[in-house]
Amino acid sequence: MIEGISFEKNGCSFKGSEIDRKFSYTNLKKAFEKNAIAYNPQQSNSENPEPDKEPEPPTKHYGIRGVELTAEKVRVLKNGGYFYLEGMDADNGKKFHSYVFTCLDFKKVFFSKEQPDKFVKYGKYDMRIMDKRRIEAGFLTMAKVKMDDNGNYSYSYLWKINKNDMEYTESWEDPREQKKQSEKLEVKNEILIKKSQGRKI
Repeated sequence: MIEGISFEKNGCSFKGSEIDRKFSYTNLKKAFEKNAIAYNPQQSNSENPEPDKEPEPPTKHYGIRGVELTAEKVRVLKNGGYFYLEGMDADNGKKFHSYVFTCLDFKKVFFSKEQPDKFVKYGKYDMRIMDKRRIEAGFLTMAKVKMDDNGNYSYSYLWKINKNDMEYTESWEDPREQKKQSEKLEVKNEILIKKSQGRKI
């Protein structure tokens, strides 16, 4: 009966498990058996059968108003882009065509008869129609804002705190990340306070 495995170099001997657990006899035996089956699929080991592979997750299909989207179109929407889509089902049962785009989290679809990247003026901002529509619907948006007439643009996060606000709130950094960092800091401070309260003086 084999009890273990050892390695020797320059007169020094080490147990396999002392070097690393993956070099123990049991783990090496499993690795060799797995490699043997991989190189020779006809060979099987009844004592240690290879576990069944998990089935591949089903591909998620997306559609808009009865029109199934290709993987490329889904990628465009998830990257904040838009495209013209024909043959969608209207509420009255007829077909309609429109530009389509979504909000950042891909939860709402917007329709536009105008080119979505056409610029419109709103307050101090000169932004794309698609960005204005997203913000007005209550979504956080990384808006493309025209800085001048020389083709210079800025990208900042814009949103409304309250739906009736006339002005947008602006941030150069993702406020969701800022919130996460703030929450982490609060939890860390709470743990430190609890630890300090538990100390004996």
